[in-house]
Amino acid sequence: MNSVLFMLCVFSFPFVCGTLEGDEPLAVMPKLSADWQLQEDEKRGEAQKRVPYRWCVYKNRNSGELLSIAVRKLAPDQQLSLEKYADTAFEIFPSGNAVWTSGSKKIESLYHKLDTTRTGDQMLDYGFVCCPKDSDNMLAHGVAWKSDEQIVFVQQTSHRPITSRFVRTAALQYIDLLKEFEKASN
Repeated sequence: MNSVLFMLCVFSFPFVCGTLEGDEPLAVMPKLSADWQLQEDEKRGEAQKRVPYRWCVYKNRNSGELLSIAVRKLAPDQQLSLEKYADTAFEIFPSGNAVWTSGSKKIESLYHKLDTTRTGDQMLDYGFVCCPKDSDNMLAHGVAWKSDEQIVFVQQTSHRPITSRFVRTAALQYIDLLKEFEKASN
């Protein structure tokens, strides 16, 4: 089933440009195949001004899995090593939904490790189990990547057992598109 979702979703990613305030380009944001429906995204207004991320959460209508993406523009004083963002990776989408919309949940870390992409970029692979009081546990796998301009979190969350293959492949394709976008805008 994961390989079917992989083929339908990852290889059929059309992308569009997103913006932050005004005309300042921030990132490309995905528009997924028909199986993935936008469940929630950033809200403009007072609450969003306190949240420094462009973000969206997609839900697969067949499997119920969530694909969550957050992109944050980095200031020069935020140039920390990627490993320093491990806590953020565990906290940003604890149940697949943004923590600032769904509240904090108890999580049990499974792993986080630095890895290298096929182009030599460093990325952070992570996984955890979310243990909400009001529903079944959820398994999450994610990838974080940082450039000089932004940090990106891409995470898949499910009530069913999943591997990190889908989210890793989706994240690598997303990272490649972001790098092309950054290169074109410089």
